[in-house]
Amino acid sequence: MSDKNQLSRTDRDDMQVKQQIFHNLLEITELYPKYPITQHLAAILRKKDKDGNGKEFFHWSNKDLLKRIEQHKQELEGEGLMNEVEEDY
Repeated sequence: MSDKNQLSRTDRDDMQVKQQIFHNLLEITELYPKYPITQHLAAILRKKDKDGNGKEFFHWSNKDLLKRIEQHKQELEGEGLMNEVEEDY
C-alpha cells in the first residue's frame, strides 16, 4: 500500500472517536427508549456549570462530545439526571 492510501494516525484516531460517538448514541437510545432522542441530545448539550462558564457545544471537538455522551450514559445508569427532567414536566 502506498503512503497516499494509508490514513495518518490522527485520521485513524478521529475516525475511531466518531465511531465511538455514534455507537454510544445508539446504545443510549436503545437502552433508554422511554426518553426521546431530543431529551438525550438536550442533556448531552446542556451547560452543566451553574455560572454558565465553559465552551458552547458548537465549539466542542469530537473528543469533547464523546466525553459528554459518556457522562450522559453514566448519569442514565444512575437515573439521576433524567429523573430531574421528568419532574420538570
